[in-house]
Amino acid sequence: MPVVPFARRLGVALLLMAAPALAAQPTTFDPLGGPEAGFTWSLLVTDAGDVLAGTRDTYSSAYRSTDGGATWAHLDGLPAGRYEAFTQLASGDLIGASSSDVVRSTDGGETWTSTANGFRFSLLTDLVRDGNDRLYASTYDGVARSTDGGVSWSLANTGLDTLRTSAMAVGPSDEVYVAGLDARLHRSTDGGDSWTPIYEGLPEAYVWSVFVTSAGDVHVGSQRGFYRRPASGTAWEHVTDGLGRDSTNSFYAFAELPSGRLIASAYSATYLSDDGGATWTDPGLSVRPLGPYAMTVAADGTVYAGSFGGGVYRSGDGGDSWTLSTAGLTNSEVRSLGFDLDGRLLVGTAASQTPNGQRWSPTTETWSGLGMNTNRVSAWLRTSGNVLLAGTSRGVYRSTDRGSTWTLSAVVNREVYALAEAPGDTLYAGTFDQGIARSTDGGTTWTFLDSPLGRTTHLAVAPDGTVYAGITVFGASDIEAGLIRSTDGGTTWTYINGWGTTPRNPSALAVDPEGRLLASFGLREAYRSSDRGDTWAEVVGLTPYTQVFHASGGDVLAGQRDGTLFRTSDGGATWDAVVSEPTGLSIRAVAVADEGTIYLGTWGRGVFRSASGGSTAAEDDLMPRGGLALRAYPSPFPAATTVEVALPEAAPLRLDVFDTLGRQVAALDEGARADGTHRVRLDGAGWPAGLYIVRVTAGDLVEAVRIVKAR
Repeated sequence: MPVVPFARRLGVALLLMAAPALAAQPTTFDPLGGPEAGFTWSLLVTDAGDVLAGTRDTYSSAYRSTDGGATWAHLDGLPAGRYEAFTQLASGDLIGASSSDVVRSTDGGETWTSTANGFRFSLLTDLVRDGNDRLYASTYDGVARSTDGGVSWSLANTGLDTLRTSAMAVGPSDEVYVAGLDARLHRSTDGGDSWTPIYEGLPEAYVWSVFVTSAGDVHVGSQRGFYRRPASGTAWEHVTDGLGRDSTNSFYAFAELPSGRLIASAYSATYLSDDGGATWTDPGLSVRPLGPYAMTVAADGTVYAGSFGGGVYRSGDGGDSWTLSTAGLTNSEVRSLGFDLDGRLLVGTAASQTPNGQRWSPTTETWSGLGMNTNRVSAWLRTSGNVLLAGTSRGVYRSTDRGSTWTLSAVVNREVYALAEAPGDTLYAGTFDQGIARSTDGGTTWTFLDSPLGRTTHLAVAPDGTVYAGITVFGASDIEAGLIRSTDGGTTWTYINGWGTTPRNPSALAVDPEGRLLASFGLREAYRSSDRGDTWAEVVGLTPYTQVFHASGGDVLAGQRDGTLFRTSDGGATWDAVVSEPTGLSIRAVAVADEGTIYLGTWGRGVFRSASGGSTAAEDDLMPRGGLALRAYPSPFPAATTVEVALPEAAPLRLDVFDTLGRQVAALDEGARADGTHRVRLDGAGWPAGLYIVRVTAGDLVEAVRIVKAR
């Protein structure tokens, strides 16, 4: 597979609200490294006291700690993959299971070999071991079983009425449990030879976890809450006491301490129970694992929790307090990119240490944290009022001092996936399970709208104020997936799933300055629409699987799963290759600096920066660099925009406006101005829609900013 050539490029200009058009020539990229993080999927404490952690990681897929989680080292001999589970056989051998392989170590994790020569089943999701050293793996082909330490495998599906399985557990009497994606829970009391359904009374929803206590009580964490069946009964109880709003949310992992205390993890809190799981309390801790996919308990009662993007946490007091343990854990899964007011790159990961949010300085070539107490940042927005917003796992963070300090909104207290600004300074936030929120005061306060309550993972606003949103649904739900549209500021919403009969989860969404829509859906095709989503046409000219569309000036960039990058300036009718050969970078986020530098956020490979700029030659002639700080807002603009200029000293001020062919369309001589900030209004009501360049001259200083006139 061809590899992107790397070269070094220094310097980033100040962030301007209008992004540049990009050249069609192929572009090269170099890696920036970092930011560090730790996204943990599985945990195991071995008989020797070592802790193994399976992560989604840049270098390898798992780590080992030999000092109780204080420091971590890569398991370099482990084959690449996302390790869903680890277990230990009676012989002391370690078994690790990735989504497509099973491996074994006979030397405590130093070296690993693949043992699953016959393992050819779809998507392994969990692995457990019973008291007879039999191994069971939940897969999308049912339950795979091994009786020889993972050397050979066969399906054991007798009695199962579902084959797409997601979680497993073993009870105190060696009974084995397996859950289907739709909560069809089955139990086997004969080593997997046969299965009996026990799911009557469970809601039809995705199951994240199954846990059986030492007393035989069965706990199921589903997408619709937490359910419990006592060992002495046959009926399922919906557990709500002490769980608050999380009583109907997902529960990911459970653990039992030697004292009998139970710990259960929802996304936003970790709950404790001292009565076998009948009632629960939230300790209300500020430092805690968020949404751990995995928990394990050492022989001395120490609890380890692998959180959703926050590294590994450790508790020595039964969950009453937690310590973050991430030294040596790294991960570079980038979820979002943006720029601050000084042109520094903002990076949000799905796997960063708490606090999350990283800022890259191209001058010093270093990363620094932003101090937000959150473990995932999925969206950035710089508003026309110079406010920075971050959509995070805890809600909306807001900064009014160029990112130096951040405050958390008390209204949007759920995870925020997307942020957007509409003309008139109206802001929108797409949330995990409460639909779309709207703010008209720069993000200080928010009001939830009457929109579908699925995961609002994408937002885009057209120049005329039309708002588009992508709704993602997992498991059984009464909510329809796909795209919705509002033409009245979010008061009402209409589905625009006109590409076919099957609603699909969106993976990318953008609207260009002409109001043309581009959308892609998971591993399926991409579509375009020039009539606000009433009709759609399939996009041609892209490699498979578009993971991000990014509007930049008059263009839209498409980042692909194979690392190719494309550009369109006609709403997706035709495409030019920016990166034409597959690179394996799996692009998840794109940002473009004012002078044309392109930044790519990738899945597990960190951030890359273009080594050849994106400006056209004609534009570069119009864009000399000086010492002025300036920006333009709003952009795109319907009729008028404002150029803000910060003069370092007194000087005569002049603004010249050019189209992309170099033709002058306006000139404003502002006369002598004192040092400080000045604002100049540009009336573009009579200009054709498209990209323009404003050249600002102040004495000997010259700078330029791009603006976009909306249709």
